Amino acid sequence: MQTEQSFKQVLMSHDWYYMYSDDPSYYRAGSTSYSIINMKHNRLQCPFSIKELEAWRFKMVLEDFEKTGEDMYQQRVGDKYGHKKKAKRSDLLEKSRYDLIDRWLSDKE
Repeated sequence: MQTEQSFKQVLMSHDWYYMYSDDPSYYRAGSTSYSIINMKHNRLQCPFSIKELEAWRFKMVLEDFEKTGEDMYQQRVGDKYGHKKKAKRSDLLEKSRYDLIDRWLSDKE
């Protein structure tokens, strides 16, 4: 029985916005979790950057966004509340790259 979380599970459960917390305990927990991500990233020799993994985590897929400015994009379809994510091009993954990351992470489970 495997008790250690898979790399994919760690990425999914990590609070990617911990650094904005005013609560020191949330900051410490997020910092510890980020250290675990870095350790697993290095140990697995992950071919993707942490930034790409974060974009994968939030499904920031270029084809799901439309260009709204010089370097700005907005999600074509909002969430169940109608909110549409906004992002710079550099924060988005092409669908083929997203799928490649997803396959690689699934193979590590």
